[in-house]
Amino acid sequence: MSKKIKKLFLKIEYVSLDLEETLENFEEYNNDLNKNLQSEIEYMNFINKNSQNNNKEISSSPKPPESKLIRKIYKNLAKILHPDVSDNPNATEIFREVTDYYENYNLMGLIRVSNENNINLNFLNDADMQEIEESIQKNNEKINELKNTLAWFWGTNDAEVAEKRKKARSLMGINEKDFLNWKSG
Repeated sequence: MSKKIKKLFLKIEYVSLDLEETLENFEEYNNDLNKNLQSEIEYMNFINKNSQNNNKEISSSPKPPESKLIRKIYKNLAKILHPDVSDNPNATEIFREVTDYYENYNLMGLIRVSNENNINLNFLNDADMQEIEESIQKNNEKINELKNTLAWFWGTNDAEVAEKRKKARSLMGINEKDFLNWKSG
């Protein structure tokens, strides 16, 4: 395996673990935020209901473009890890994971499975490497987006709850006087 691919695998491992940890922390922080700011959330919902018209459109997130690289790596993994051909006692579980990554367009997940199972990806070309770098960049951006949320502020700020609530209301764009009037009425 070339040094370039080894470095890329290490980058993927690091970013994947960072994203996993960030998602776990975000979920905890968001739950805590929702519990502690229930009145503020109800107020925001009240304001939003009154300011929106009733014509709601249902939008679904678009399916990401098909990646030849994802398909290429998936096929390579399937040839080696499919339960019908693999001697690994965990082949069924591993292959389910591979299939899940494939169906969810998770390039980094597929590469992590390759790395964890010592499967060579020497067939990667420069365009493939560029696509992997872009995937790493998108995951880094997702991490940064999560770390710039109100939930992250709530979970990582050491101030007293009352002080955090006041700051959170400010970040949410809540007028303190209007909120207190709404809450008392």
